[in-house]
Amino acid sequence: MRIAIRDYITEKDPDIIYQIVKDTGYFSEDELIMARELAISALAKPGEYLFFVAEDNLKAAGYACYGKIPCSIGSFELYWIAVLKGYQHNGIGRALINSVESAVRSCGGKKLFVSTSSTDRYAPTRAFYEDCAYTQAAVLKDYFAPGDHEVIYEKPL
Repeated sequence: MRIAIRDYITEKDPDIIYQIVKDTGYFSEDELIMARELAISALAKPGEYLFFVAEDNLKAAGYACYGKIPCSIGSFELYWIAVLKGYQHNGIGRALINSVESAVRSCGGKKLFVSTSSTDRYAPTRAFYEDCAYTQAAVLKDYFAPGDHEVIYEKPL
C-alpha cells in the first residue's frame, strides 16, 4: 500500500466521496447525499469547504472535509472523515486528520472541533478522536435522536 494525500478535489470526487461514506456502513442515505453535496459545493465555490483525499495508487481510499467556522476567529471544524473499510486501521484516518490539523495551523487556525454520535456504534470513532488528542468539549443531549447525543471534541492547535 502506497498512500498519497492530495489537498484538492476533482469533478469525479463527489461520487467517489459518496461511495467512501457509503462503504463505512455508518451513515443514512441523507448523510451520504450531504457528503456528496459538500464536495459539489466545494467545486462550485472553492474555499468554503476544504478537502484532503487519501489515495492508494491513484484510487481514493479516504477523505476529510473541513472548514473555518463562520464568524469565528481561528476556529475550524472537521465536518467529515471517512476511510474505505478495506483501508481502515492502516493509519489513513490519522494521516488525514494530521493533514487537516497542519493546514488549519498554517492558515492561522487555533482550534479544531469535530462532532460525532454518542451511540455504541460510534465508540470506535470517539476512541479515534481521543487517540488523536481531542478532548470532549460538550455533549448535546438528544441532538440526533432521543438517546443519541452529539459529542463535540476539540483540539487546540
